[in-house]
Amino acid sequence: MHGVLAIIPHAFAFLLTRNPGCGLFSFTSPGSLSPGRIILNRRMTLAHSGKSSCTVLNPLIAAAIACACMAAPAHAITLGQLDDFQDTMTGDWDNGGAAPGPENLGGGPLGAADRFMRINADGSGAGGKLTIFSRERWIGDYITPGVTAIEMDLRNFSSQSLSIRIAMKQSTSIAGAGYSSTVAYVLPNDGRWHRATFSLSSSALTRLGTIQGTLTDVLSGGENGAREFRILHSNNPSLGGSSITGQLGIDNIRAVPGPSAATLMALVGIIACRRHRRALV
Repeated sequence: MHGVLAIIPHAFAFLLTRNPGCGLFSFTSPGSLSPGRIILNRRMTLAHSGKSSCTVLNPLIAAAIACACMAAPAHAITLGQLDDFQDTMTGDWDNGGAAPGPENLGGGPLGAADRFMRINADGSGAGGKLTIFSRERWIGDYITPGVTAIEMDLRNFSSQSLSIRIAMKQSTSIAGAGYSSTVAYVLPNDGRWHRATFSLSSSALTRLGTIQGTLTDVLSGGENGAREFRILHSNNPSLGGSSITGQLGIDNIRAVPGPSAATLMALVGIIACRRHRRALV
């Protein structure tokens, strides 16, 4: 990207010296333009760090060029990022315009004052599935911060057990491709809260549909990154979920790392030492 920005001033200069009558800019000494220093000042002038400048005659065109030159980086998911719903809201979590929206209620894992999000399904139509998605806060770069799993507290308010999975969709369309948990977390209807952890590794996710790029691309938040992060009940790996009549409580959604190699080696060392001591006894 840096290389692209570096040649933009010279590209402008070349095009405008080749087409001096275009009416968009007026240049002097185009060869003295400095790479990567184009800015938009208060007078709608496209300036640079050199001695020359170019006056923009059309502010709308200037703004469009400025926006085009600035590619927004992927939103970074932070390690430990948490949705605990204590603000009595449900954040950007949604389950579609025609479905009943999620609720913020008291009675989470820590007691009556602990808030949580509950979603409902009636088994038919737009509101027939226990599916919830985020298109903002939980979309972005999971790779750079080292997030390798998502953990959450779950409670089943239904009359039957639930099969909970996570999913990453590469688009927001109904037919969009993506990845879903291969193995579901089976949530019993025992009226208790349970902690579930969902891995983001390739061995834990099933590819569904035609993906652009790889799983790494989907989790990196770039051009081929995920556009929806989903939590859903589904009997099989799915991006949409299974129809059911029930209710699901969700709390303390957190981005977590997998165990590091150092941690694993330390555990192996501890186990080896214990076995050695036992052998000496």
